[in-house]
Amino acid sequence: MKIKKSNLHKFCKDGSTRDDLVMDEPVSIEFIKYLSNFGEVKIREGMRMTPFSFDKPDFISIKGILGDDEIEMRVKKEFQRETSGYFDLLLFNYNDGTPDVNAMRGREAEIRAKIEE
Repeated sequence: MKIKKSNLHKFCKDGSTRDDLVMDEPVSIEFIKYLSNFGEVKIREGMRMTPFSFDKPDFISIKGILGDDEIEMRVKKEFQRETSGYFDLLLFNYNDGTPDVNAMRGREAEIRAKIEE
């Protein structure tokens, strides 16, 4: 899974940034399960469309619809410099459906250490 294009990059009132991204494939349940290794995932089932959200405190939040190729990503203001590439790392370590969770956890620990400096 890769970012195909960014439709919007916006600075929000709270200082965070928002990006509306188009992915090269629809968001799958497998990708959502992968994300659950790194933060809180919520899926609202029983609706015509299935919205999901992912939240990694101090890092990023993601919202979208399962099966859709568009997502909204927000990066928190306080640690934008340290966490701006976090979503790219998540995608890279997903490896087209063969995720490397341990490698991602290692990278995440490096980012966390920079935040706590």
